[in-house]
Amino acid sequence: FLPYETTILVNEISELEEDAFDPTVIAIPIILVIGITIFIIRRRKKHNS
Repeated sequence: FLPYETTILVNEISELEEDAFDPTVIAIPIILVIGITIFIIRRRKKHNS
């Protein structure tokens, strides 16, 4: 489910690049994906232990 969400974000970024290339437009979604991934992994570890 994560790879699918990541591809959606990548597609949105490539469309935005055509209008205006802004590093923050790329950085924010990547940070969000990393944060959500860490959050989910931590929750799964707590449920298992």
